[in-house]
Amino acid sequence: SIITLRRHQTTLIILLSFASGGLMGDVFLRFLPQIILTYDQINVSQVSSQVHHQHDIRPGLFMLIGIFHSFVIEKFIRYFQSTLAF
Repeated sequence: SIITLRRHQTTLIILLSFASGGLMGDVFLRFLPQIILTYDQINVSQVSSQVHHQHDIRPGLFMLIGIFHSFVIEKFIRYFQSTLAF
């Protein structure tokens, strides 16, 4: 079983990457509408004199910045692991 695991280690790493990426994407996509609604409700309660209700793009922008930062951190980790391995 250990020999089989080592033989299929790269396939296992790829499948685990897809699984964890799918779960993270699901979490971000499920929370994004809820965050936007909560943020809009806070802004409407603070500024009740405005007649026009406009959606703010800051929550979505913060979410995209967080996804981008996790991508950059992952790339840095891979880079440093590859340079330290030699």
